[in-house]
Amino acid sequence: MKIAKALKLKKRIAGEVAKLNALLQQNVVQSGVKQNYDVVKVWAELAEKVDRLALVKAGVAVANAGGAATDSSLVRGTAAFKIFLMAEKKGLISALMEIPTRDEVVQMPQGMGQPPREVTYSSQMGRNAIDAEAARLQAEVEALQDELDEFNATRSVLDLP
Repeated sequence: MKIAKALKLKKRIAGEVAKLNALLQQNVVQSGVKQNYDVVKVWAELAEKVDRLALVKAGVAVANAGGAATDSSLVRGTAAFKIFLMAEKKGLISALMEIPTRDEVVQMPQGMGQPPREVTYSSQMGRNAIDAEAARLQAEVEALQDELDEFNATRSVLDLP
């Protein structure tokens, strides 16, 4: 794919990522109310899109540097991919921390003279699951950083006066 087409693809995937991030806000549901989205499935789709976005960004970077970016396995092996993937995973961690959770029963007032109505709220992704996923992603970020640190320690750049 040509760089121009890859840039359009990058923009489209970034838009899809933004949309999926917004859908995560529908994590809390009220009992008896139809659920529009399965947040767990949205999260899985978001993780796949972020990986693809990092791959496209790295492909463009490699191509702009004059390298061959026609094979995804070659692009995945570059430092550029690791840098973009690490940044996207940090974005996922931030998105996770913004997912609302609420698991409780509340008394909702009704009209005058009416007894309050009991309403149950529940989260599709609970706080423990969110924290576990964030910890897993953080471990992946740290592993990527270790790989980049090793790469940087073994590579040289042009000596400038």
